[in-house]
Amino acid sequence: MNSRLVVAVLLVILAASAAALGPLGTDLDSPPTESLAPQSALGSAQPSEDNATRAVESTSSAQTTTSNKSVPVPSPSSSTKPQSESNETVQPLGPRITGTDSFNRSNASQSRAVVYNGTTQRVVNESSTQEHSVAPASSLDNPGSLTSSSIAGSLGARAQPANDGIIGTDDRVSVGGTYDGLQYPWTTIAQLQVTFQDGSQGTCSGVIIDVGDKPSAHLLTAGHCVYDEDRGGWIDISDQSATYVAPGAIKGQEPFGRVGIQNVTTYSGWTTNENPAYDIALITLDERIGRETGSVPYAGIDTPSSDVYTHSPTRVTGYPGDKPRGTMWTAEGSGVGTYDYVPTSSEPEDVTHHYTLDTTQGVSGGPVWVESYPTYDGPTLVSIHAYAVDLDSDGQTDVTQGTRITERRSTQFREWADRDTVISPENDQYEPNDDFISATPIATSDQLNDLRIADGEFDVFAVDLTADDRLTATSRFDHMEGDLDLILYSSSGDPVTWSMTRTDDERITHTANQTETYYIAMYGHESASASYSLTTAVESSAVENLTAQREMNATTVSPGDTVSVTVYAETSASSADLNLRESFSAKPAALSVTDNRSADSVSTDDTEITVAWQETTSAAITYEVTVPENSSSTTRYNVTGKVINTRTNTSIDVTGDTTIQIVTGCEYPSYSGSDCTVGALGLLDAAADYRSGALGPKELLDIAASYRSGDPIQAQSATNKRN
Repeated sequence: MNSRLVVAVLLVILAASAAALGPLGTDLDSPPTESLAPQSALGSAQPSEDNATRAVESTSSAQTTTSNKSVPVPSPSSSTKPQSESNETVQPLGPRITGTDSFNRSNASQSRAVVYNGTTQRVVNESSTQEHSVAPASSLDNPGSLTSSSIAGSLGARAQPANDGIIGTDDRVSVGGTYDGLQYPWTTIAQLQVTFQDGSQGTCSGVIIDVGDKPSAHLLTAGHCVYDEDRGGWIDISDQSATYVAPGAIKGQEPFGRVGIQNVTTYSGWTTNENPAYDIALITLDERIGRETGSVPYAGIDTPSSDVYTHSPTRVTGYPGDKPRGTMWTAEGSGVGTYDYVPTSSEPEDVTHHYTLDTTQGVSGGPVWVESYPTYDGPTLVSIHAYAVDLDSDGQTDVTQGTRITERRSTQFREWADRDTVISPENDQYEPNDDFISATPIATSDQLNDLRIADGEFDVFAVDLTADDRLTATSRFDHMEGDLDLILYSSSGDPVTWSMTRTDDERITHTANQTETYYIAMYGHESASASYSLTTAVESSAVENLTAQREMNATTVSPGDTVSVTVYAETSASSADLNLRESFSAKPAALSVTDNRSADSVSTDDTEITVAWQETTSAAITYEVTVPENSSSTTRYNVTGKVINTRTNTSIDVTGDTTIQIVTGCEYPSYSGSDCTVGALGLLDAAADYRSGALGPKELLDIAASYRSGDPIQAQSATNKRN
């Protein structure tokens, strides 16, 4: 038979403690020379260890506390979950591969979900009948250079000592040394520690994925990290001290602790045939750890020729076994296409992803995502890493390989996740806000209700204070439900003042000695849980000068006319969010904004206009008011307005022009202007006509009264129609 297969070497080698499999490139029967550590996926900026090591210091500020209570600091190190032990030595995992003839089975049978809950295995017949687009079988020009003999035996792939996953120069970099590993998306990468039924142990990598509305409790990894026939089949998830997930493990630390496994799901194509194209698994965790770590989105793509598989940069991240334990490493490169294990089937699931990313044992199960891809918002997962590939049988790694996430698999992951029941403590809408980084911003004067502390966690809120501002924060709760405490931290994370009584409610006050961000934290003493509310109030150090003025281009108009109105607002505050509300006493024919002057939001109804500006100290808006054609001379349109700085809760009424008067005709047009009001010249003319007998005394008195008051003199018999 013509040679055409892939020599695939699984990057995460699993070894029994009694018959340990060493890193690729060593004799399979020899013991490992190094302990293996978890490694994470891609990242952002240089991490800070401050939060994990900061000591609590008392301050001179006033505080309320009771004996036997110490002031905690919300940081990754405050987790009560067990941390990694320095003397652990485990082996990276590696799957078995069979000959290609065993892959020639129907895609439907290989795509069945096989679920293991620790005691029972069940095969799920998927109800989905989603159709898939069918594209060319492979995007590689020369798949024939692969030889089937390289993977014919159960250990054939491991028998290539130099095919270690490094392509030429080793380009891997430490996430902890190059990026801030405590930031997203690195926090979504996890180390997987497993023990199989025969007692053998190993490590893999994985990634927490976004599978719906709730915070994620699901991790993608390689199928051979959870099922190996030669090691008794499924991993043992009953003992959480031997099999667990450590999300975001970085620099030898486990900032999110360890999470147990509820069940694992993979494909029958892996458990039955050990088909590398089906080497992928979904792990359901015991808790929704994604609320703390975040989760990575993924793309379901059927078409092997999609340019996502040749995109650069493409990145893989995980925990390699040749690096210090607990360290996360990442490699950047480009995709080189895809390879079809069963070209006669034209099934998307039979096609794998090839790329030029350096990997070694322990990285199996790690995420392969694309960055800066035009249609994706941020890093997007496209496959799960599993193998090193020797294309020309020279013993050297040419490409590395991952299991693709197709459209069908994308749907299945969500269906599998929907079947799970993950019990997690009840919490509130502001989660995650368990530390300084994820703190919820609040206003200096705010009221937050329906809050909850679950299992002793922290809730942290950030508030910006100016020097000499006096903050009062009050938390109300029922002490019988749970013992909650209230603490204020400075921007550097040091406790400033606190209230830690054993009664209902807690209150703190503090005067800021400089302008900075402070952190208000609630937490449950001795893992208490309770509902609470939080109120903040600030007495500002400076008196805000807020002004608002209204100008109309006309205050006296005829029926059907339009008046242009401009409102100006300005504050002396250093920063402000301004809101304007203008209300009319009667309904105009039309009310519309003509110039919003870069307002962030504008809304109008029959008699009201509401405008909002953010991050500004001055604002203006122009709108038009059209009076109805049938307005009478007795109609007045009175307008009232108010401007509020929502940051300081300072408000002021709008001053200036306030009334639009309707005129329908003038009683004495010879002596008045178009608005029917009498000026000085009109009064002089009326006096002259009175002396000559052309004007009677009553008329002169009316004209003189209009002159003194400024009110118009409208015709008594005028109609409501404009001439």
